[in-house]
Amino acid sequence: NDVFRGVSGGERKRVSIAEALSARAAVYCWDNATRGLDASTALEYAQAIRTTTNLMKSASFVTIYQASENIYNLFDKVTVLYEGRQIYFGPVERARQYFIDMGYGPLNRQSTTEFLTSVTDPLGRFAREGYEHKVPHTPAEFEEYWLKSQEYKVLQTTITQYNSTVDADETKKSFKKSLSKEKSLFTRANSRYT
Repeated sequence: NDVFRGVSGGERKRVSIAEALSARAAVYCWDNATRGLDASTALEYAQAIRTTTNLMKSASFVTIYQASENIYNLFDKVTVLYEGRQIYFGPVERARQYFIDMGYGPLNRQSTTEFLTSVTDPLGRFAREGYEHKVPHTPAEFEEYWLKSQEYKVLQTTITQYNSTVDADETKKSFKKSLSKEKSLFTRANSRYT
């Protein structure tokens, strides 16, 4: 109202981060996290997510639409989906080149995020000269290309290596032990609440 200043979008978003962090989760999901924020506030918000992820040693899954290059570069990995099909998952610094190697080219001055989005739009993507009949066109063709790619093979190897170092039963026991220590003395043992 006229007497009291309202809370800005950036302030609301920062409260959301603080509220989520109070749960001390291992994984956070942020859907369209920067919607409604101006460019500088959106960057600050993404930096806050990156910082908290590093400090808390947690993982964050973030969907952002129309992200700037500065925001994009804060992330470790990117997933590109085309009509529900995964057509790339890997390091952010490799994604652009992956699609260029596939045969698509970015427009002049097109940011990485704009290019990655345009690849999934039949009207927004442009095959490089000589690749017009070699590039995938449908979501299924893109997915097939991804599943046969060297990047996918590297991803599968990384997953296999990680899984060989983790004892699922031990992790489950450790998790249950941690949860039980957080429970209040007056909470039932099988309660989901702490």
